[in-house]
Amino acid sequence: MERANSDGNASELEAPRTKLGFTLAAASMSLGAFILIFVYILSQSLTPPAPLTTQSSTASTVSNAAAQAATAQATQPLTPTALAATATPVANAQQYIDNVQLATGVNATTGTPIDQSTTFHLGQPVYVTLTVHTLAYNGAVCLTWTVNNQAIPYATTVGSSILGQTNAYFFFKPEATGNGSVDVAWSATTACANTVQIQQADFKVLP
Repeated sequence: MERANSDGNASELEAPRTKLGFTLAAASMSLGAFILIFVYILSQSLTPPAPLTTQSSTASTVSNAAAQAATAQATQPLTPTALAATATPVANAQQYIDNVQLATGVNATTGTPIDQSTTFHLGQPVYVTLTVHTLAYNGAVCLTWTVNNQAIPYATTVGSSILGQTNAYFFFKPEATGNGSVDVAWSATTACANTVQIQQADFKVLP
């Protein structure tokens, strides 16, 4: 009888401990759930919205593109200067070569004419003298000798010089009598294409 009473007392003592264990477990789970919810809410408040980042990036790209376009426009070279530079020399052929004269002789030292004339005899050399200016340097003098409508072209390079101008002379011996002329022109090369016409000097060849 005492044993039975002893077992019954043991059961009554264990019951409160079990109830207390369940209560602690439930409280721990509730606390854990609350902490998880709190962390989730906190993390959401710290994350910036996605559209804001995209907007900022787009605005920066447009700003850089506008700045680059403005810089390119400001540094773009102007073209009217180049056009004016090529048109000016052609307007005045005397800037290349001038002072074209015919003579029966020439001073070989100075390149100046001696006994200027437009009438020559058969077998006599016809000299043409001219003054070459700096604009014509590194180009070519193009001559076309003509007697009785028979043209004989001739071209030679001018070269360069430190002088502001220099004299040059050429001569031609006609083999027939009649009317003649020498056409003086300047070109960038001895091919004498796209020439700048300087002057035509007429002469006559007598027997």
